[in-house]
This record gives sequence, C-alpha cells and structure tokens, in this order.
Amino acid sequence: MTVLDATLSESLLLPLYRASREMPETAFMRYALNSVKPLLGFQGAIWGTGSTDHVSITAKSAHLLNVDPAALEAWKRINGRDKAIPLGTGYWGHTFNFHVPTLFSAPEDIEFREYARRWKRKVHLGTGLPEPEPGALQWLSLYRYDDLLYTEQQRQLCQMLMPHFAEALRINRAILPRADQLEPAHESAGNALAIADFDGRIRHAQTQALQLLCLEWPEADCALLPAPLLRLLRGQPEALYLGTHIKVMLRVSADVLLLEASLLSAVDRLPVARAKIATMFAAGHSHKEIALRLRLSPSTVRNQLSAAYRTLGISSREQLIRLASLPGVACAFSRRT
Repeated sequence: MTVLDATLSESLLLPLYRASREMPETAFMRYALNSVKPLLGFQGAIWGTGSTDHVSITAKSAHLLNVDPAALEAWKRINGRDKAIPLGTGYWGHTFNFHVPTLFSAPEDIEFREYARRWKRKVHLGTGLPEPEPGALQWLSLYRYDDLLYTEQQRQLCQMLMPHFAEALRINRAILPRADQLEPAHESAGNALAIADFDGRIRHAQTQALQLLCLEWPEADCALLPAPLLRLLRGQPEALYLGTHIKVMLRVSADVLLLEASLLSAVDRLPVARAKIATMFAAGHSHKEIALRLRLSPSTVRNQLSAAYRTLGISSREQLIRLASLPGVACAFSRRT
C-alpha cells in the first residue's frame, strides 16, 4: 500500500481534515485515533509532541487513548534508555513494528523490560516526524497488549497516515483559538474551561476540560456536551453538576455556555444534602441565606455544617473554602446516588 487510493482518501483523510477545522484539539485527536483503530488494530495509543536530542524525548503534550496516564509519567523518567527513540528520530517518517520484549532483551534493558511488563507493552507500532522548529517532533505510538505483531500492510498504512495526522494537528492548532491559553473566570487552579453553544456543541475547550468530561462519560462524543449537563441547565442562568468523578459549573453568558470543570473535592464527596450546604457556605452565603434558598431551618443548616466540619477534620470557613475550591454559587445540583 504505497499509493493512497481514492477510497481511503474519502473514508479517512477528508473527514480527518474536516475534523481538524471543527473540533477542539483533544476531541479532534481522539476522533482521529478512533477513526483508524479498526484498521490498525491497536489497543492503546499515545500521540505526542515535544522535543528530542535523538536519545530521549521531552514531551510537551500527549493525547492518550486507552493508556493510563501513570504509564506515560513512568516512561518520561526512563525514556533516555528507550531504544525506539533513536530508531524513530534516525529514520524520520518510517514506521517501526517491533516486539518490545525482544527489542529490550539485553541484560542492561531490565528496567525497560519491567516497565513494559507492568504496562503490558508487548507490540509497538511507532512513527516520528520532525516539526518545523529545530529539535521538535510529533510521534505516534500504537500498542498491543498481546504478542501479535502488526501486519506489513498495517505498518505501511500507519506510515502513510502519520504525515496527514501531523499536518491535521498543525491545522487544528493554527485555525482554532488555543483554548488552553484562556484563563478560567475564577482562580481555582484545578478548574478547566470550556465554551459551548446552547445545543451542546463545544466551541473551544482546554485540554483538561475535555479529559475531565471523558473521565465522567467515557463513551460520550467529545464534540458535544453530555446530555446530563444540558438538562441540568434548562431554565436557569447557572447550575452545578456533581458527578462520580468531576464537578462542572455551568453558566449562561451572552450567546454561549461557560463551563468550569474539576475533579471532585473532599467537600463534594460529602452526602448530597451536606455538600450543598457546605459548598454554598464556602461560596459566601450566610446560614440564613442557605436556609432560605434550600427551604431549611437555620438550625438544620448549622447542624449540617458542624457535621461536615467533623467529617473533613476542619474548624473554620477558610479551611472549608480551600477544600471546596468552588468556582461559584450553584443554583441547581445534579442528583447522585
């Protein structure tokens, strides 16, 4: 497969370039990898950018598909001994297909063999391409967790596709505003921002925001807001979603929806009624205001706050604020079981 035929162009490349102009970066990269997964048959993937000295790689960004982030962090610490790096950077654009335990079979490779065993790296399809900046690169690593090598046809297909992946990512970053450079409206360091239309289509998003949404809804379309978020906001100017893994503050602003997402805090993990009271108190409401809004007696609010303080091991509103990291005041809450 040395010549790109019209069928492949229509089925893969045209949608790829179209998506690069329409989707936020993380959603686009996930879409691109999923579009070729049935053809290449990989089980995990890392699509990264960074710099290299042809011995090691300093990763600047990395999109993971079915790969534990801890595996990437572990690789960063030992990648100076990764024999695949000089192969890829010494033969730019060539896709290598190798059995990891075999490549790292020498006695001095024991640390890398242990890494491969821990993270089930059995077979690797890897390609590196230089970027215009000196020393910069993009790379694509496709993993299988069994011993079945990729076919030569799959290797050639990956080699043919990689320049298109790299160019489509450059287009995506050049055309769409870099939402990862936008600052959330609040100072909480754990918040990630996204902007969406009222029909749920995501206009722009920080990478972390999309990762958090995918953590809560793994099967969701990354170009659209999950339905529970849109349902929660109906008829209200703002709302707070408390999920299994994340919380999302939603606000209506002019003609768009603003979202700030973060992992659940210790306060969020309190029982639902107690979490509502604690988050509103952390946001600056008084006992009477909370009681009025939630239709409770002030004494009930005080008792719930006292119980929350005991559970969290704190004694002041300042400590509660630090634990809550709340980006605003909620007008509605999701229901958790």
